[in-house]
Amino acid sequence: MSDRWEVSVESIKQRIDDGEDLHFVDCRTEDEWSHNHIGSAVLLPLQELSLRCEELEPLREKCVIVYCRTGSRSRIVARYLVHRGFMNVRSMDGGLEAWAQVVDPTFDFSTETD
Repeated sequence: MSDRWEVSVESIKQRIDDGEDLHFVDCRTEDEWSHNHIGSAVLLPLQELSLRCEELEPLREKCVIVYCRTGSRSRIVARYLVHRGFMNVRSMDGGLEAWAQVVDPTFDFSTETD
């Protein structure tokens, strides 16, 4: 883990396997989302965060994992949400690239850029 805002995909996988209730927020663009995303994730693009942050209000007390392709955008979103009072938010370290390597090798995002 490279900073306090991040959580490794290995840790996320273990938490899923342990039955923990995790809530995923995808902060990529709608085009990226439409190509592929983690099944239960909510789409909230980084570019729309300040305008749509209230949509995440029901998750304020929940464990939220924010992701993008590589983890760059999701770190920004995680920091923003923590500063807005969301206390259990982390960015997926390595993003979907790490997710595809560790959790779901069938995950395809070959047409995306980050």
